Amino acid sequence: MIRTVLPALLAALCAGCLAIKTEHEVKPIKISMDVNLKVDKALDNAIESEQKKPPAHFEELKAMVQSGKIGLGRNGSFAPRLELTQEESDILEESTAAWTTRLSEIAKETGSTLSEVRKSHAEKAFARLKPGTWYQDESGAWVQKQ
Repeated sequence: MIRTVLPALLAALCAGCLAIKTEHEVKPIKISMDVNLKVDKALDNAIESEQKKPPAHFEELKAMVQSGKIGLGRNGSFAPRLELTQEESDILEESTAAWTTRLSEIAKETGSTLSEVRKSHAEKAFARLKPGTWYQDESGAWVQKQ
C-alpha cells in the first residue's frame, strides 16, 4: 500500500508546486475609420471655406468647365480636356498647385497620406458634379455627367 500511496502523494505535492508563466503582448490596432472621418471632415471644412471665399481665378476656371475645356480628372483635380491658351493653362496649373498644397496640409493634419486625401476628395468631387460637366471615367475616357 505504501508503494501506491507514496508515489501518488509525491506526485500531488510536485504538481502543486508547478507554476505556469504566461506573457501577453498588446499590439496597437489601427482603425482607418477614424482617419477617414478626420479626412472627410477636414475636406468638408476646406470646401466650405472655398465656397465662402472663392479661390483666385474662380470665374476663369468656372468658364473653362462650362465650355468643356477642362473637366474633372480621375484624381479629383481639374485637367485639360481640349486645347488651352497659355493663360488658361497657367490658371489651371496655379489652381491645381494651390489645391494640392491644401490637400497636403489636410493629409498632415489628419495623419493621412496625400493619396488617401486625394482619393476621398475625388469621391466627393464626383458626387458634386453638375449635369453636363466633363469627367474622366474609370478607363480615363472623357464623358459628360448626365
